[in-house]
Amino acid sequence: MFVLKAVVFLAPDKVELCEVEDPRIGANDVLIETRVAGISAGTETGILRGVFPRIVRGEIKYPIIPGYADGVGGIVKEVGEKVNDFQVGDRVIAGRTTYPIKGYSVYWGGHVEYRQSLASEVRKLPDDISFEEAAFHNHGTDAIHCARRANLHFGETVAIIGMGSMGQQACQIAKIGGAGQVIAVDIFDTKLELSKKSGADHIINSKKENLADRVMELTDGQGADVVIEAVGAPGLVNQSFDILKTHGRVLVWGRHVKPEEVDFTDKFFYKEISIIGTFDRLGEDADELLELWFNLVKTKRLKLKHLITHDIPTENVAEAYRIMSEETDKYCFILLRWK
Repeated sequence: MFVLKAVVFLAPDKVELCEVEDPRIGANDVLIETRVAGISAGTETGILRGVFPRIVRGEIKYPIIPGYADGVGGIVKEVGEKVNDFQVGDRVIAGRTTYPIKGYSVYWGGHVEYRQSLASEVRKLPDDISFEEAAFHNHGTDAIHCARRANLHFGETVAIIGMGSMGQQACQIAKIGGAGQVIAVDIFDTKLELSKKSGADHIINSKKENLADRVMELTDGQGADVVIEAVGAPGLVNQSFDILKTHGRVLVWGRHVKPEEVDFTDKFFYKEISIIGTFDRLGEDADELLELWFNLVKTKRLKLKHLITHDIPTENVAEAYRIMSEETDKYCFILLRWK
């Protein structure tokens, strides 16, 4: 049929582009030729380093084929005999890889040259949205869900800790949703500069400035109504308490891979703070969220292309992950390009 290439984590900190067996589509499947795919910095870094919880617990083992389940833009190459909603040549967002690849653990499996997905999980891509923009839709729909979980009210102050691709979309969604001001927080000036293009009203480098003092200065001593913690690093939930106002809400969006101690003493107690978990559009209509995200991109209210700091061909995949691991201050969103 054809030679199928895939990005493979062979062992901790070892990644290569490998040849694997061909996908065989079933009657209800669609075969998609991948054009571009976004790298999930947080989760894929954890898998590559061997610290991701499911690896630590022994639930998945190397070699592993990673990549977002639905963060892939591509072209339909073949359809199963029972598929009526798609035809060869359609531009689509892929669904999960639905076939096992012999000898490999498939965790999402987005980083493959051709992928087989159930037709029920594939979505057509509007003509006026590029493949590059489509690579952001996973975090984008999550950001809308995050704003809803926060119960954001018109005019409220939102502080976002972590201005990677997740935080950048959360910044824009918060502004679209009526936030009075958005405060972008990071330790890297490059990401903070990008956040200005994402609509942030104020930026704070928490490595150079006292975060609590600066937020209180910007909010007349009140603090933020909402803090979105979009990193998953130890200590950031406790730090969020310092910059929240009374009855404030902190949304924990970043993936924490290890247990940590949260301080439930004075700040949490006296401010009556609410802690809210948020994950992957849970409990919402995924199609409704996607259509809303499509509309925001098509009408240019949500801007994404400035966030692509690296566009790397899959032949140089090791360099993509090296940048992600060693040059954290220099990237925001890394795009893997297959075609």
